[in-house]
Amino acid sequence: MASTRERNGKYTGLYRDADGKQKSAGTFKTKAAALKAAKAYEAVEANGGNAKLALGKPQKVYSDSRRGKVTVAGYAAQWLSGHRLEATSRESYGYMLKHIVKGLGNVVMSELDAPTVRTFIRNLEASDLSGATVGHVMTVLREMCKTAIADKILTSDPTSNVKIADRRAREMRILSKDEYKRMMAVIDPVFSLLLRTLVSTGLRWGECIALKSDDVIQRTDGKWVIKVRRTIAEVNGQQYERNYGKTARAMRDVTIDAELASLLTAKGSGARIFTAHRGGMLSRSNFRRTWVKALADAGVSGVRVHDCRHTHASWLVNNGADLLTVRDRLGHTDLKTTSRYLHTMESETDAALDALERAMAA
Repeated sequence: MASTRERNGKYTGLYRDADGKQKSAGTFKTKAAALKAAKAYEAVEANGGNAKLALGKPQKVYSDSRRGKVTVAGYAAQWLSGHRLEATSRESYGYMLKHIVKGLGNVVMSELDAPTVRTFIRNLEASDLSGATVGHVMTVLREMCKTAIADKILTSDPTSNVKIADRRAREMRILSKDEYKRMMAVIDPVFSLLLRTLVSTGLRWGECIALKSDDVIQRTDGKWVIKVRRTIAEVNGQQYERNYGKTARAMRDVTIDAELASLLTAKGSGARIFTAHRGGMLSRSNFRRTWVKALADAGVSGVRVHDCRHTHASWLVNNGADLLTVRDRLGHTDLKTTSRYLHTMESETDAALDALERAMAA
């Protein structure tokens, strides 16, 4: 039966194909438009047709060259393949380039000018894309134009005087002590330790799911630490492990309390601590279903998994920890990045933590 799903103020139309598999009919600004599309797709499928072919938008064809000259589409592919990038960065760049190719693909690269770029950016700003994404697209386009100048395809940068609208970052959200307690009470028990660890340590998602029991050790001074030495990256739905982190400081030791250490080492030597229900690798998409359900059951809104990291930092600072300590726990390179994670906790006048332990005990 046709339905909709809301995410970040946008609505996705959902329908069932002939085999009963749920599929998307596209994302829309209103719930009514999403539901209308879902019903139309479902009706086509019910009559034995292919909804994607019947109702999907025709794909525009982009040429690599025109009049013997390379186009933006052709140069974009060359530009990306010639860069030495991490797999995750290559995936992000590729996503931004899709927007560039869609808007400018058939423009001859050597003829790309400021008016054309300005029109392209204004169209992006008028679309459903966030201001941050428009900014990222512009950054990639600027880098591509700089390379084109070095390659003697362009004589000047057509993006240099093109302004973009003010980019307002998404407001970071932190859990209050009461919200955290409610989340812990309702989340799938299989993942309660994961939630506790994310909030207790401020680890990034990839760092957390990469943890093994051997990474939790007791130092000679008696304190327990998590030795963050690897991370799991996800690219195009595939996961791979790497033995270095996002920043130069990502490889670090994070102190934890003895109770949490006992829980994290319960699986025994060499075991991956956090796994899916059947023991396989835990992915963002799989865990998101659990997360969304827990938010709904706890009556909490607007909180992402990554906001557990913001919560950790904010709880620490609001209870006396200095910025250098928080920076080192988060694995940031500079304090400017750390400062973005810090927020005053509304209606939290009691000590949620003694830098951390009291909140965890609560």
